[in-house]
Amino acid sequence: MFDEYDQEEKELSKLQIKKQQQKKLTLILLLLTAGVAYLFLVYLPQEKQKKELATRIQADVDRLQAVEPKDYSALLTTLQGYLLLANGTEWEQMVLNDKKEILNQGIEWLKLEKLRYAQELTEKTKKDAEEAAVREEKKNREKKLHWKRKAYNWADELMHGVIKTALEGGWKELVDKVFGGQEPETCIYGAQYTIHFPPACWEKLTNEQKYVNGIPSKENIKPGITLLDSNEELIFTNKKILEWEQKVLINPTRGELDSTSGKDNNALFYGAPGTGKTSITKRLCLRTNRFPMVEVKGSSFTPTFADNVAGLKPLQKFVYTVSDITWNLVDNFGFEREEGGEARYILFVDEANQVSNNAFTHDPSRLQFLKECMEGVNKEKQSKNLWIFATNYLEEIDKAVYRPGRLSNPLDFSWTLGDFYEHARRKGIYGQFPRHWTETAVLKKEDNEFVNKFSIKSFNELFLPFWKKFIAHPETQKDLPEIKPENSNEQQPAQPGIQLGEFFEFFWNLKESGQLHHFNGKWESPRTDKIEDIISVVRDTIDMRIDETNELLQKIGTAINEMGSGLQSATSSTIQLEIQDLQRQVADLQNKIR
Repeated sequence: MFDEYDQEEKELSKLQIKKQQQKKLTLILLLLTAGVAYLFLVYLPQEKQKKELATRIQADVDRLQAVEPKDYSALLTTLQGYLLLANGTEWEQMVLNDKKEILNQGIEWLKLEKLRYAQELTEKTKKDAEEAAVREEKKNREKKLHWKRKAYNWADELMHGVIKTALEGGWKELVDKVFGGQEPETCIYGAQYTIHFPPACWEKLTNEQKYVNGIPSKENIKPGITLLDSNEELIFTNKKILEWEQKVLINPTRGELDSTSGKDNNALFYGAPGTGKTSITKRLCLRTNRFPMVEVKGSSFTPTFADNVAGLKPLQKFVYTVSDITWNLVDNFGFEREEGGEARYILFVDEANQVSNNAFTHDPSRLQFLKECMEGVNKEKQSKNLWIFATNYLEEIDKAVYRPGRLSNPLDFSWTLGDFYEHARRKGIYGQFPRHWTETAVLKKEDNEFVNKFSIKSFNELFLPFWKKFIAHPETQKDLPEIKPENSNEQQPAQPGIQLGEFFEFFWNLKESGQLHHFNGKWESPRTDKIEDIISVVRDTIDMRIDETNELLQKIGTAINEMGSGLQSATSSTIQLEIQDLQRQVADLQNKIR
């Protein structure tokens, strides 16, 4: 019985063990199943993702070896994005921890490279801009497009300001309409000018700057320049001219305004051609020996056909020319810019009265553009250079142009009688003049106008040969002096010789009629016709007086006839006969005069 119980116990124990084993097996199977599921559903996919992430990170890090500068920013953003995995899943954190060191190294390197590249790019951009500016400056320099160049002085600023539109628009019009769309080699806005260098300036210039191909010789001096080396003999008796010259010799610039007169050194010369206006300016340039003299013909400021196409006026041409002069001196002759951004020079505009607003119609500018120019510039920025304008006729210049503060000193270069006498002394002919000439100090207005027409050239080249022929003629000594009648008392006037005024008139009549070169020395009064006119007037006056006398005698005769009844017939007849005799005498006299 106990055996059966034991057997049952054993069987029950075996069954429990078996069940436990089955449970363990089931658990193992479940664990195996879960493990397999985890392996295939979790672990292996995570490992794959970890590997892919690590590979991707490594690949992006490896890109640093060949990354293009244009991709720096994108790659830096990508690498910095990986650092955000610190907030990701565990396995992502694991991958990040494994790659963090190389990531940080790559990011730091990339930041430095990006900064270096940005600096290089900035420098390259700056260098490219500078090179482009150099090319543009070279082009603008060669073509003289000064309104596109840097502004240094008042003229440059005007070209960058109020007249820029006119210059740029005009250039486009020229290129399109005159040059068929192709830019010409150089801008043609400027006036033509000549630069006169005094010794102190031209001695500093290189042979290449002074001579064609650098070969020194007087015949090889470059066009547009001269090398001043001698003074022309000048004689002036005008006190104002001499005082102005002495003042400017001390300071050959515009100078400051005088507190009393309000005048600076700028001047307007006027007078006949050849009276020394250009020569005194050259003499000033030589004597001061500091700055060149730039000579411009006034007619060069008159707009040409091309200027009309461009719509340019004298104002724009003048401003452009003044700017061009300084650029020329700086670019081609090594001059330095001084106060106000200008190179120092003396500006001389000759024949200023020939500046016209239009080359095809009579429209004189009267230099009004100069007034506009000076009014358009702040006083502190106005030119410091000495400006001298010259004209043959003062009345053709606007009075506002030569008031104080502009061309402050209007100076008359017209010859006076004193100038004529002084030149005659220098040439040794003054002693040949008759006494009544040398005692003449003042001429009539119309005679003085003949003196005003003289110049150094006309005196030396025309009057002196004329005088030699005249003084050598046999009849001259008879015609020239005033002669007193023989055995006459002092009260009796001398017979008039040739008067100075009519002699001047005779000379200029020959010159202006083209007969001067054919003059044989014989004197002929130019005022004969005037004497005949006077005689005619006298004759008419006498005729009038005779008619009045005849009429009066007739009235007397009539009155006597009416009185006849109160007089004796014999007496009355006698009176009538006398009256008739008087009338006949008057009639005879009238016929003789006529």
